[in-house]
Amino acid sequence: MKLGSIGVACFVKTPGLSPIKTRLAETIGQDRALDFYRFSLSRVREAFAVFEARLQAKCYWAVAEEEGVSRQ
Repeated sequence: MKLGSIGVACFVKTPGLSPIKTRLAETIGQDRALDFYRFSLSRVREAFAVFEARLQAKCYWAVAEEEGVSRQ
C-alpha cells in the first residue's frame, strides 16, 4: 500500500533559552522537569528514526528559538 508523502513535526523549546515544563516544575522541581523533557525528547528522536526508516516519512524539528536550532 502506497501512503504518499508523510511529514511529521515536533515542536520543541531550547533549555536555557526558553522556560521548559514550567507547570510540571512547580510540582516536581526544575531539575526533574528538565530531566523529563530531555527523556521525552530522546523518545521522540527514536520515534522519528522509525518513521523515517519504515514509512519514509520526512521528520522536522520546529524549534521555538532561532538560536536554539544548532543546540538540538
